[in-house]
Amino acid sequence: MSGANEKLDKLAGDYKAISDKYGEGLNGKIAIVTGSNTGLGYEIARALAACGVRVFVASRNLQKGEPAAKELAEKDTSKAQVEYMHLDLASLKSVRTFAEDFRKLGLPLHILVNNASSWMVPESMSPTEDGFEYQAASYYFGHVYLTELLKDKLESSAPARLLWTTSASETLGTINWDNIELTDRTSNFATYGTMKMYGQMVARVYAKQLKSKKVSVYMGQPGMSSTDFFNPEKFSWYKPDATLQWLLQKFIGLTSEQGAWPIIFNAVAPEDQLQSAETGLSMGPEYYDTGVLQMPNITNKGLIRYQEPQNDNIKDYSTCERLYEATIKLLQRKPVVHNGPKLGNVGS
Repeated sequence: MSGANEKLDKLAGDYKAISDKYGEGLNGKIAIVTGSNTGLGYEIARALAACGVRVFVASRNLQKGEPAAKELAEKDTSKAQVEYMHLDLASLKSVRTFAEDFRKLGLPLHILVNNASSWMVPESMSPTEDGFEYQAASYYFGHVYLTELLKDKLESSAPARLLWTTSASETLGTINWDNIELTDRTSNFATYGTMKMYGQMVARVYAKQLKSKKVSVYMGQPGMSSTDFFNPEKFSWYKPDATLQWLLQKFIGLTSEQGAWPIIFNAVAPEDQLQSAETGLSMGPEYYDTGVLQMPNITNKGLIRYQEPQNDNIKDYSTCERLYEATIKLLQRKPVVHNGPKLGNVGS
C-alpha cells in the first residue's frame, strides 16, 4: 500500500462506516488512548468506541478528560464504555500510578495508543521533576515508561497492538548522545521534531522486540491537521510561531477526523493491510525533507498510504536500538523507576 487509497481515505470521520467495515473483530476489546480528551486522540477514541472497544481516555487534565469521556460514551455511534483515567506523562510517578491502577482493574489490554504530546511549553516547565525537557517527557520518556510497564499486559492479551502517533517534524530531529533528555534545548519546534523522531526510532525497536509475542507495532502521522494543538490562545510564549501554525492549519490543514484516520486505520484494519513499524514506515499523508533547515514539506496528499522516514537516524536500525538502550538505562536511574519493575529486554 505505497500509494494513496482514495476509497479508504473517504472513510475518515465516518465512524458508522468504519464500525460496519472493521468493528466485528474489535467488539469487547480494551484500549488505552493517551491524550484523548481533545484533538486527534479524541477522534481515535471515538472511532474505537464506535467499533465496540472499551476505551480509557488517559490524560492529565481532569476538567477536560472526564467531560470528554462522558461525551464520547454518549455519542450515537458509541457501542462501548468510555472512561477517564488520570495520566500525566511528564511525571514518571504519575505514569507508574496509572499503570498500577489499570492493573488493579484486572482487564486485558489489546490496544495501546501512544498519542499524547505537547508543544512549545513555557521555559519554567523544563526540566520536569524527573530531569527531562517537558516536551520530551510528555511524548517520549513518559510513553516509553508506560509501554514498559504495560508491555506484559499487551503480550498476555495477544494478539494486541501498540500504536505511535508520529509527525512529519521528524525531519528536524537530531541526537546529542550526551543529553538525550534534551535539557540543553529550549521547547521549540526543533525540539518537538527531535522527540517525535525519538518516538519513531523506539517504535521500530518495539516492533522487532514484540513480534514473537504477537504484539504488532504500527506508526501513523496526521500530516498538517486542524486541531486545537496550535491554538495561539493557549500560548503566552512563542505566540508568533503558534499563530502561524494555527493559520496554516485553518487554511490548508486536514480536519481532525482526517488527521486521525491513519492512526485509527492502524488500530482497526486487518494486519495483512498494514506494515510493521519495524520497517520504519508510518501511515499518513506525504511529506518530504525540503533540505532547507530540514523543514518538512507536508503535502497532505493521501491518508491511507505509507511514508518513508526522512531522518537518517530513523533509517538506521542500529541507531534506533542504541537510543532505546540509552533511554532504558536513563529511566532506570530515576528513583521512581529504579524502585519499580525492571525495564527493557532488547534482543529477547
